[in-house]
Amino acid sequence: MSNTKYIEDAMRSFGLRPGKYAYRKYGDGHINDTYLCESTEGRVALQRINSNVFKNPHLVMENAFKVTRHIADYIQKSGGDPKCGTLMFLATTDNKPYFTDGNGEVWRATYFLEGTTTYSRAEDEAMLESAAGAFGRFMMMLADYPADTLHETIPDFHNTPKRFEQFVSVLEKDEYNRAAQAREAVNFVLEREDKAGFLVNMLNRGELPLRVTHNDTKLNNVLFRQDTGKAICAIDLDTVMPGLSAYDFGDAIRSGANMVDEDKAKRGDFSFNFFKAYAKGYIDNCGCALTQNECDVLAPSAILLSFECGMRFLTDYLDGDKYFKTEHQTHNLQRAISQFNLVSDMEQQRSSMEKLIKELVINAR
Repeated sequence: MSNTKYIEDAMRSFGLRPGKYAYRKYGDGHINDTYLCESTEGRVALQRINSNVFKNPHLVMENAFKVTRHIADYIQKSGGDPKCGTLMFLATTDNKPYFTDGNGEVWRATYFLEGTTTYSRAEDEAMLESAAGAFGRFMMMLADYPADTLHETIPDFHNTPKRFEQFVSVLEKDEYNRAAQAREAVNFVLEREDKAGFLVNMLNRGELPLRVTHNDTKLNNVLFRQDTGKAICAIDLDTVMPGLSAYDFGDAIRSGANMVDEDKAKRGDFSFNFFKAYAKGYIDNCGCALTQNECDVLAPSAILLSFECGMRFLTDYLDGDKYFKTEHQTHNLQRAISQFNLVSDMEQQRSSMEKLIKELVINAR
């Protein structure tokens, strides 16, 4: 069966009649196949989910569909237009969140948000603050959503103690004889074992609420208006699942407040000004929805999530580079060292970070 047949079957499933809607390949994404379907009635993005990357694409789509419907209802009740404030997934003609073609591949469709763009890195503090506002609104609009009803599509994704256990197991085997070369980085991780579990432990003790989390809060997962430069909404919802607000905040700081390319540089470079900008945008938009404990762990979560990411890079380096794609033999070690330098920078400024968070929370409430 031709690829054209699968595309047109998917179009029909979402009520997009071939002939009425022209379609063409769109974008340069490396994971999913995207097609832009166009007619006089508007444009729709049709996407085939890569089942090699997402092993349970139907669960991914069930989460994303439910969450975006909830956000759309929130926006509508607030007097706004959902099509201008969130991704809107189309249901199939038989009212399902996805279509499965004759080859077993899963498809989804979203209304195309016109006049928008994305950015890879923040040009200045204002851009990062605006992006933080989009993630803050995402958290706020889902504050009353029962997170435990969503699928955990990537089990233990931010379970740092389990990540530590995996690291120790790989280190002890040292199958590729790389531990000696990475000794300084290895010691950095081992010295912080007692800090790895503080978020998971607070969750288990009921001190932090389970939230709907995005889990990939990079700048390029925010849509911006081309005319005003203001952030509209968070996109790329493939990792939406139950988690902690601290996960989203901490990971955003890890990538957004690092002044060097975390994939290329030999060291991290933490910017307190960018941290301040992101924290302000985030708290101004969702601070009232967070508990006091959640606010108290925002600053240390940035340290923990950077540590966790570095530990994952180091584990993969010791394990022969089986997970992350690399360009040279020590690429994952270089990535790990960059994250650990970022951790060290933030550890030295932790008290200032925590003081700022407290001030922002007081102002937001």
